[in-house]
Amino acid sequence: MSNISRCVDLNALKMHNMKSHDCHVFMQLLLPVAFKELLPKNVWEAITELSCFFRELTARNISIHDMGILNEKISVTLCKLERIFPPSFFDSMEHLPVHLADEARLAGPVQYRWMYPFERYLRTLKNHIRNKAQVEASISNAYILEEMSTFSSYYFEDHVTTKWRNLPRNIEESVEDSDDPNQLLIFKPVGRPIGRMTKRYMDPKEYMAAHMYILSNCAEVANTYIKIFEDEMRYVNPSLTEAELESAFDKDFMLWFGHYVIRPSNNDLNPYIKSLAAGPLTEIETYSGYFVNGYRFHTTDLDGERATVNSGVCIKGSVYGRDVQDFYGRLQEVCVLEYGGYPIKKTALFKCEWFDLSARGTSIDTNFKLVSVNQTRKYQKYDPFVLASQAVQVFYCPYPSTNQAKKNWLSACKVNARSKVEVSTAASNSTLDQPFQEEVVTITSTHTTVDIDPPILVHPLGGIVDIEDDDDPEDDDQPLTSDDDASNDDDSCVYTYLNQFEIGTMSHRRGLLGFGSRSSGPEAQSSSGYGPYISATPESGSPPQSAAASGSRRPKGKSVAQIRAECVRRDGRILFQRNTVGKLIEPPGISTCCTNSFKRIPNPGGYTWKLTPPTVQELYFEEFKKEFTWNPEDEADVKKMWLEKARKRYSDNMSEYKRLLKQKTEAGEMMETPLGMSDTFWMGLKAYWDQDEVKAVSRRARENRYSEPDGVGTGISRHVGGSQSSRILQ
Repeated sequence: MSNISRCVDLNALKMHNMKSHDCHVFMQLLLPVAFKELLPKNVWEAITELSCFFRELTARNISIHDMGILNEKISVTLCKLERIFPPSFFDSMEHLPVHLADEARLAGPVQYRWMYPFERYLRTLKNHIRNKAQVEASISNAYILEEMSTFSSYYFEDHVTTKWRNLPRNIEESVEDSDDPNQLLIFKPVGRPIGRMTKRYMDPKEYMAAHMYILSNCAEVANTYIKIFEDEMRYVNPSLTEAELESAFDKDFMLWFGHYVIRPSNNDLNPYIKSLAAGPLTEIETYSGYFVNGYRFHTTDLDGERATVNSGVCIKGSVYGRDVQDFYGRLQEVCVLEYGGYPIKKTALFKCEWFDLSARGTSIDTNFKLVSVNQTRKYQKYDPFVLASQAVQVFYCPYPSTNQAKKNWLSACKVNARSKVEVSTAASNSTLDQPFQEEVVTITSTHTTVDIDPPILVHPLGGIVDIEDDDDPEDDDQPLTSDDDASNDDDSCVYTYLNQFEIGTMSHRRGLLGFGSRSSGPEAQSSSGYGPYISATPESGSPPQSAAASGSRRPKGKSVAQIRAECVRRDGRILFQRNTVGKLIEPPGISTCCTNSFKRIPNPGGYTWKLTPPTVQELYFEEFKKEFTWNPEDEADVKKMWLEKARKRYSDNMSEYKRLLKQKTEAGEMMETPLGMSDTFWMGLKAYWDQDEVKAVSRRARENRYSEPDGVGTGISRHVGGSQSSRILQ
């Protein structure tokens, strides 16, 4: 580290007391930036060539070929300097660079031979001096004391913090990898967060961008499923261009991948792949900093409070596609995403603000490898997320310039990571003897064979959960059944509930729980009518009436299945219509369609509808489209109606489980894991219900339901008028 700011005197406008390492940093990084707009071009180029020479010479990773090129260039650079500076400027020190490239070619990287480690240690010894009259004795006593304390620290217990047990700066804690051979590389623990953790929910736009980026940069997905997607696209449209294929990938791959992994023919897929396809939870953890790759990253908000700047981020363009141009930006937020189910699966993302990649936003000098960015021009596409493991740190410094056109431009300088040495591809493929450093990781893929069928919810006490309080086109005209009737049904299947449900067994037969019965009398049929969907045959002597006009749920003597059969259809699907006043009419069977989609498509981490990822909600809506259709102008109203039904149906399912768990607990009995759920998800669901925040919300809702607004003893006030206020109803 070099603190150049302590060497600057703003009053005298000069730099002083610079140590050898300060000069080293200033010459390699700051000199080309400082004089780019102040010196003539020929003078600046000569000085910059010398600066680049020392930067490449002192790199951690060098090659014999590069040293040969430097040896040829340095002679030309010195000749350029002789044309600028007077002869008195040159002595043996200016001639020394001619031999440095050959020395590095013979002796290896410079950092193993230069004097900086010894100079740092000499300062450590100087700090040990307490008595200037006895310098050697002071250093000797301090050295012996340090040796004794170091030796004694080896016998301290593990929980005692010592100097030698602390992690070095910018080094993340080592976390043991899971022994699970199916674990994806993207779920491997990398780095550690900094600062206080806060939680928030992602909006749909953020969620889609994060989910898509993770899928695009998961090695296991990129190696297999992206190729399958491209082959299917080209099979459907052989004339598809590369640009059209890229557009189709950005638009359709996420939804295609979610459907692909739940196909019955793909029942042997890696469960981590299924978790990845289902998408992360909408609730994320956010931090103000992160240790990764030997760097210490801070968000822009945290940088505003400090003298140092650690928010610069650079990403190699190859991770985005065929374009190899690097992306430069600033870190806005550190987000840790979690995927539902067990084991816990997390991945860290950086939310960044990128600079424009065009020539008006990013300027690259290929001769001297200098990059400049315009801080006022931003990247137009909404793609803010990158994996934390991909980030490289840069710092931005402004140009000292009298040109107003350059006032918004910053020079981007990459920073070397601590304790990290990058090995180039050319060096790794060399026929020379390589140092002993094994970093190859072998991944074994294990496939578990399971049969997937549409899952259904099964009650823990027996019977199959089919909670319906609206309309059921198939069961209203069927006799009630219980689990006893289905006990001899051997037609069972094994299914996987992605990362939320483990393998379990269930019956195909549908039935109704024994905890509630359904009345078929007219008093149980009062509900909103079906309007123009009903074409009941009128009785003799009475005019025909629709269900809405008669006030009954359906015409007498007709089941919902019969009503659905008489609905107007388009392409075999029920068509949404509007009445004479333009109001959208609700067709029968929406609630049942939602329930069936919940059974067919798992919802990882979906303890509530609010925690259901948007990608899973879109899959539910795609299933809804298979049974219903509508005019394009009705899309928003239809989706709103479907969302209300789906939210209510999902809440009913979870509320019933919670009610049964409470009954068992009050009776002093242990409730077994419901059939169709894994033990891990059931434990997670109970833990979610046991949270103080969830209990507080449930308690407030219960108090509101049983409140007596007109005074104690006046009775509970039931609001049954829909979303209208009592004043309007009166």
